[in-house]
This record gives sequence, C-alpha cells and structure tokens, in this order.
Amino acid sequence: MLILQNIPKPHLNEVIMFGIYRGRRLALYIALAIVIATLVGYSTYTFVKILS
Repeated sequence: MLILQNIPKPHLNEVIMFGIYRGRRLALYIALAIVIATLVGYSTYTFVKILS
C-alpha cells in the first residue's frame, strides 16, 4: 500500500483500471478452463461408465 501512495492519482487510476481489466480477463480464462475441464471429465466418466 505504501508504494501505491507515492504514485500520482491519474497513473494510479490507470493501474487500477488495467488491473480490473486484466483480472476480468483472467477470471474469464479460469471460468473457461473450469467449463472445459468439467465437460472433459464428465464425458470421460460417461465413456468409462458405458464401457464397464
């Protein structure tokens, strides 16, 4: 927090906006990865269940 206080406000605002944008993008990738992993896991489980 001490480092952030030394940064001028317009620059700090840009950093916050960039952080939010980056965070949302990262969250989107994580959500996408979870959906793909769930679909792959479920289809694999169903396939194994059919075989046995």
